[in-house]
Amino acid sequence: MITSRAARPAPSVSAALVMAALALLAVLLAPLAAVPAAAAESAGPAAPAGRTAAPLRVMFVGDSITQGRTGDTTYRYWVWRALAQQSVPVTFVGPTTGLRGGDTYLRTDLGFATAHAAAGGSGYADHLPLLRKRVRTHRPDVIVLGLGFNDARAHGAAQILADARRYLRRTWRIDPRIRFVLNEVTTSSVTKQFTNNRRLAVTRGLRRLAAGEDRVEVARIVSRGARAWVPEVHTYDGTHPTPTGETSIAHGVVRALLRHGIVPEARRVFTRREWDPRLAAADVAVDGLRLTASVPTWRSVSARDLQVLALDPEGRTVAISDWTAAARVSVSVPGPGTYSLRVVARRGTMTGVPGPATPVQVD
Repeated sequence: MITSRAARPAPSVSAALVMAALALLAVLLAPLAAVPAAAAESAGPAAPAGRTAAPLRVMFVGDSITQGRTGDTTYRYWVWRALAQQSVPVTFVGPTTGLRGGDTYLRTDLGFATAHAAAGGSGYADHLPLLRKRVRTHRPDVIVLGLGFNDARAHGAAQILADARRYLRRTWRIDPRIRFVLNEVTTSSVTKQFTNNRRLAVTRGLRRLAAGEDRVEVARIVSRGARAWVPEVHTYDGTHPTPTGETSIAHGVVRALLRHGIVPEARRVFTRREWDPRLAAADVAVDGLRLTASVPTWRSVSARDLQVLALDPEGRTVAISDWTAAARVSVSVPGPGTYSLRVVARRGTMTGVPGPATPVQVD
């Protein structure tokens, strides 16, 4: 015979109400308790106190267009400026800071890091043997690769694109996390058309290469529609960029970094810029009405020749010298008085902004 258990006494009405209230409170508080844990999980691990994120390491690899000539700003500066204006923590790395023919950068403000791995006249054959050492030494997070212009003089597009793929593969064997910006190959107005056709074919191939690889973006320089590269407008010698041309290349690079998620906003970098070498007369010799200005630093900005302007106290130009490929330039003024001399430099088709005024008294 099965014996039933004794029945438990029923809880009082007040006890039941308390238990129901506690249960309801637990249900209401449960989502609030989960918020801090969820927020911590979405934010990821916290950085140690007192430490900031390491700056992005960018290495520019290229030829003279990337290196620049003494007396240039370089497109690397305009990339730096665009990143600084958006507060992107970055540093430029590489084995050298030099320019072709010297080391005078026209602008080094905003803490511009001038390091790079570019060399005038170079191509893939020069850079591939150096790749392993440079990547291991300078540990770039991003490589801006600007090669192919010189290669097109001797090789077809297929060979140049094979070298580009080889450069990427060898880099990723060392560090598969490195991202690339591949600069489209600019054209020149002083080379044969078949050479420019090779450069354009390489540019098309670079876009196909990047289409299947998340770690690669192309800096659109030649293929940017109405604002694309025009060597007659954007260079001073048919090949090398003016300050405006520098901003054109930099614009393409910064937009590629935007697509990589490195730059937060799409802002315009391409603008019209004047060449401003800021040459001034170191001293002025006065011989009657003939003034001879000495400009010993003119070679440091790669000037081809110089001119001197003589201005009256109202700022009107009253005399202009001939163009002279020398450090001493003479100009004759109309009569006694106070004048200001300003030096103008020229390089190829590019004429610089008149430099700082040097006051001269003619008795």
